[in-house]
Amino acid sequence: FFKQKTAYDILRCLVGSEMCIRDREKTIVDILMDKLRKVVKDTGIKEVAVAGGVSANNGLRNAFREHAKKYGWNIFIPKFGYTTDNAAMIAITGYYKFLDKDFCTIDKPAYSRVTIK
Repeated sequence: FFKQKTAYDILRCLVGSEMCIRDREKTIVDILMDKLRKVVKDTGIKEVAVAGGVSANNGLRNAFREHAKKYGWNIFIPKFGYTTDNAAMIAITGYYKFLDKDFCTIDKPAYSRVTIK
């Protein structure tokens, strides 16, 4: 019974409970900040930046601010409007390629370094 109940609870959690998602996000942010604290301590740097799509995450942004205040770091976080979403960039590229009827055959492998004309 215990194993079945535990497996059921884990499965229910994995399916997308909001609490489970928040717990995972907090765990990931905690791990990232722990690693960052170690790097700052080992290198002595006091200026830290966060950029890219991950910089849109409010949990991470807040953790950066808290750590900056606590440890005296000078942090650089882009304005929210300047954070990027790779999925959106890929989607808009696909949209314009579709409009231009720029297709390839299904046997072509995915390639991440394609230039846009």
